[in-house]
Amino acid sequence: MEDENIAALFGEIYEKYYKKILRFFRADFSCEDSEDLTQQSFLRLWAWLPGAGSVKNGGALIFRIAKNVCADRYRSTALRLDTMPLYDFVDIPAPSGWHYAVELRIALRSLSVKEQEILLMKAQGFTSDEIGGAFGLSGSAVRTRLQKIKKKLQSEIHSN
Repeated sequence: MEDENIAALFGEIYEKYYKKILRFFRADFSCEDSEDLTQQSFLRLWAWLPGAGSVKNGGALIFRIAKNVCADRYRSTALRLDTMPLYDFVDIPAPSGWHYAVELRIALRSLSVKEQEILLMKAQGFTSDEIGGAFGLSGSAVRTRLQKIKKKLQSEIHSN
């Protein structure tokens, strides 16, 4: 594809799908993160287009890229959460052995993406107000959500 055709195709896809991709990410992420993930999606599209022979459906392409960006974000969050001292957060003693890792994964899968992000930010030392700013919540709403997350995790760990 020629540079002019690439730029024109990219511009067409961008104009038509930017808001739709942004809404796709806003279902699971904060406004700021949604904008970042949308930008990442369009950057990947820009990098991919020069090697493409032709594009039959720009919408399908950008949504496939957005889903991959979303999956990458989930994997990244899951890896960071796996290393977190979860048992300290839920105030129960951590068992020894391989059961620990299995219980952690099962418990973390019970959380939504937003809950995982809130938990991760708390573990990284962010205050409730800072977390709230990232998600458009008040500090007290974040503290309430953290208590619900804690109860959910305790329930999951005790049921396994």
